[in-house]
Amino acid sequence: MIKFIVFSLLLILAFLLTVFHLLRPQYAFKDELELNIHTSVGNKNKLEKRLKKLWKSLPKEDNLVNYSYCEAESPSRADYKNLRGEGYELSSIYLMTRHGARTPGHFLPPGLENDRWYCPSDEEEITMRDFPSAKLVKKYGIECNPSKEPCYAQPYKNKGQLTGKGMRQLADLGHNLFHIYSEDLNFIPKDWEQAKDIIQVRSTDFWRTFQSAQSLMTGYFSASMNQKSSPLIINSVTKELESILISEPNCPTIRQRNAKLFSTKEYKKFLKKVDPIREAFSQVLDTPFLEDNPLFLEKIVDIFQSRECHQKAQICFKDFFNCVKPEWNELAMAYANQELRILLRDSLKEFPNYGLIRSGGFLMEVKRNILFQVANSLNDFSFIDIEHEHFKDQLESLKRIKWYYYSGHDTSIGPVLGALGAEDMRWPPFRSNFIIELWKPNIYTNSNPNFKDFKVNFIYNGSPLKMKWCSSGYCNLDDFLNYLDNNLNLIIGWERYLKDLNKKKLFDLDELCWSSKIVN
Repeated sequence: MIKFIVFSLLLILAFLLTVFHLLRPQYAFKDELELNIHTSVGNKNKLEKRLKKLWKSLPKEDNLVNYSYCEAESPSRADYKNLRGEGYELSSIYLMTRHGARTPGHFLPPGLENDRWYCPSDEEEITMRDFPSAKLVKKYGIECNPSKEPCYAQPYKNKGQLTGKGMRQLADLGHNLFHIYSEDLNFIPKDWEQAKDIIQVRSTDFWRTFQSAQSLMTGYFSASMNQKSSPLIINSVTKELESILISEPNCPTIRQRNAKLFSTKEYKKFLKKVDPIREAFSQVLDTPFLEDNPLFLEKIVDIFQSRECHQKAQICFKDFFNCVKPEWNELAMAYANQELRILLRDSLKEFPNYGLIRSGGFLMEVKRNILFQVANSLNDFSFIDIEHEHFKDQLESLKRIKWYYYSGHDTSIGPVLGALGAEDMRWPPFRSNFIIELWKPNIYTNSNPNFKDFKVNFIYNGSPLKMKWCSSGYCNLDDFLNYLDNNLNLIIGWERYLKDLNKKKLFDLDELCWSSKIVN
């Protein structure tokens, strides 16, 4: 009898060990690394209390209510409001998007990163879900573990590759925009061949933004694009010349400003406050990039939000009891929102040129194009200098283009929102979409319109963008120009409507980037 009981217990133990072994692949265990930080039970309890305290002290504007990093909301025809009923008609659209969901830009060390990622490439045809008549581009799939094997051939050697989910996100966004601008407003022709000449597509020099632009346009023209269609032309310049994504290597002023900001009492106080988040993740990760790095929250968000968006395994150290907890991810995301607000909006009083550097290239193009549209509509070019170099080579396209599309990044949209003083400064999610619309008076209701009768509409992730100087999304063009001219000092030299133009300092991105004077 005793032998039978012992034998039965051994069988049960063997069964439990087998089950445990089968469950192991569902988690990414840290088997190969030694944990340098050993935390006692007492210290863990203290850490948990500090983390809970952080939740309670989180500013309301940085919370995660109605927020998802994985996918931004899209404009919908049900909620979209236009000015046609008020005597206006749409004149031009300026759309900037963040790419769709992607792999992390930073991968965990071997032993922690046990997942395989699938990233579409360019050899196999992919049919978009819900749009069976549309073929996106010819792509093939690369599936690999980037931390263990060299899986990215050119141009896929870099991290941060668009996934199939990311492609579908942009296609869905394009389809929603089609309902608004082609079906409801009849502004963009429904057929690609008729529309292609009034659309200008521009992308940063990254494969994920090229793919995102392709995906959005395919989703928009899903009914008319096929293998015989005219090709989609995507304009791009090298990273060194790019003006909608300004980086430190190409703009030393950014590095100088960040160093100065990180040394301020306010920022040091913020880092001290969020240190429990770094400590919690360090217990499991033990990775160098979390130590002595002011922007450690950005890296946590990059890795763990990307993993969560693709339902990847939980990261654990050796067993189920030492894992990165979901609430840590949420807390890191919430305080990353606060940090972004500090970096891109709230610190601009002390570093005003920073907002101009990061957003000036995009806003300059929008300002130029809008003013030309206004002058062309009024047949009055007296308030701009079209002989200026910014206009000379662009006159033909300025007359023709109705929709300008910029495919960029969170680091493209975020600085623009900060420079405009947006209320919602939470991290731009995957598929973020920022739209500026120019509306002109209808000649049937206003036979003698003037410069001040035009309006602009700001839409961010499907909702009106609220700013102190424009609280409803729709505002007068005059207010927009006044903000650009007087708050941002975005003056190019062709603004004849400014009486004191000769006294104004002109916007020069090269000078701003290479000047040692970073405060004023």
